[in-house]
Amino acid sequence: MMKNIVFILAALLFFVAFTLSAQPQVKREDGSVIQYYLNNPAADTLLVVFHGSDCNSVQHIESIQTMWQTLSPEAALLTIEKYGIDAALPYATGEREDCPAAYLENNSLTQRIEDGTRELEPLHHIQAPVLVMQSDADESVDPARTQSEIATFIENGATHIELRMLPGLDHSFRDADGKSHLAEVLEEVALWLSSVK
Repeated sequence: MMKNIVFILAALLFFVAFTLSAQPQVKREDGSVIQYYLNNPAADTLLVVFHGSDCNSVQHIESIQTMWQTLSPEAALLTIEKYGIDAALPYATGEREDCPAAYLENNSLTQRIEDGTRELEPLHHIQAPVLVMQSDADESVDPARTQSEIATFIENGATHIELRMLPGLDHSFRDADGKSHLAEVLEEVALWLSSVK
């Protein structure tokens, strides 16, 4: 049985520790299926990754493997696709003409959090520690909106939530000079995770 869960959302990092009971198929309120992939399901720890905001499948993002191997290589890995996207969509950089209409119409941070919540719904009764890390120079995920949404979760009764802003970093955890700080961010997350185990 899984003892720990870690959430990652590219520029936003959600880290949670609790137990998972996976479901074979999970649907949204509109009836569409939430596409997800579970690797190493027998592990005691679960790393949940929500890929960044571009129009690509989570299956084609190499940095997810890096995060998994850096944070907890012995963990199970659960990746959840964005609305309207699956592994059949080839990887591309920049703006693309073939981005699915369902993604363009429905993708939002709120939708992605709802998908993750539905995916992990069996855990609704557990009060888990949550760490949210947000880059304050992020142009893809609005830092002010993240702060507002976290405040709303807390106002609605969510507990054990800690928001850490990452000063001077962009969506890819790079500073103004283009230097990556992903290793430092993951180190901070690993320290937090070890403190809540």
